[in-house]
Amino acid sequence: MKQKNLLFLAISVFIVIVFWIVADLYNKAATSTIGDVLSIQIQPITPDFDSVILERLRKRTKVIPVKPAPISPTPSEASEAAVLEEPVLTPEPELDDAGTASVGGENI
Repeated sequence: MKQKNLLFLAISVFIVIVFWIVADLYNKAATSTIGDVLSIQIQPITPDFDSVILERLRKRTKVIPVKPAPISPTPSEASEAAVLEEPVLTPEPELDDAGTASVGGENI
């Protein structure tokens, strides 16, 4: 190949690549997949912190519960447990002649 033909080929390939990149960028900008609601929700948060509030949080007294709160099952778990489990009767203590209580023959 002559040098003139090689230069023409290089410039043509360069122009095609630049046009391809510009067209791709335009296509990406024109066909955004982010909706209006989502674009409102993803607005950046300002990084300004209220230092007075942070100091109040640091100085806050910590409350340690004496008795932890019982964990109750969710309604769906409770209804499943009610269906799956059969009621179990608790044996009542019996008093013998000596006045000691026993459950199932064992003294308590």
